[in-house]
Amino acid sequence: MPTDAAKRDYNVAYRAKAASKIAARASAKKWKENNPDKARNVWLNWKYGISINDYYQLLEKQGGCCAVCRCDKPLGLHGRSLKWWCVDHDHTTNQVRGLLCSPCNVLVGRMEQSGADVVVYARQYITNGGRGPVMLKLVA
Repeated sequence: MPTDAAKRDYNVAYRAKAASKIAARASAKKWKENNPDKARNVWLNWKYGISINDYYQLLEKQGGCCAVCRCDKPLGLHGRSLKWWCVDHDHTTNQVRGLLCSPCNVLVGRMEQSGADVVVYARQYITNGGRGPVMLKLVA
């Protein structure tokens, strides 16, 4: 069983190590806030292998809007405004396809996971006024 002095020494050392981690996180957060384009460049390079310049060129090539719905502001899922567009990429090849608003990014992701038929089923569901499942035929 450790002595009280040993526990105290351990706790002092642990808190000192944690304090330096907390300070490092605060410093990194401050740097990101002061250098948003540089921070985004680091992240884009790490995640997708593109630079911030590639990102802006792609956005310009798309006409400054979502590649799917053509909205001109990067919107979040609940209509709130975001600073950055979602980088859409093929999850198999990791190839960047375009920049999308968040709702379109979710839609494309669901289509990719479920197959394109999900769009047909969704259209049928909407056409039926949202009444019941469209894929199941109940047998009496």
